[in-house]
Amino acid sequence: MTDIKKVLLRLDRDTSTGFMQVSIGDGSTSYRLMGPKYWGKSLTVKTIQLSQRDVENIRQFLDAAYPLTVTMVWVRELLFCYRHTHAVDTYKLDEVQERIVIEKLAELGISVKEGK
Repeated sequence: MTDIKKVLLRLDRDTSTGFMQVSIGDGSTSYRLMGPKYWGKSLTVKTIQLSQRDVENIRQFLDAAYPLTVTMVWVRELLFCYRHTHAVDTYKLDEVQERIVIEKLAELGISVKEGK
């Protein structure tokens, strides 16, 4: 999902059954949000392009229901890769460094949980 320039919501109607479908996409690919999968042809009833404000408001709902989360395993792997890339001698995980990464992630709205 790179180089997406626009986000579209589309309402389609199956021409053989009359069932409706709502999808989100970029004009070339889409994801069905609601309605049955069509086996025949469909007719686009309405397409709207979401504004930046629309996307920000939708993101608030998604973030509230499904906040971004990473695991401590991921945090430790990140620190290990940093140390390796920057030729740091020690491979021992420092709790202070872990806490700093967790705080920075929290500032970005990303929570950290134990486990994988």
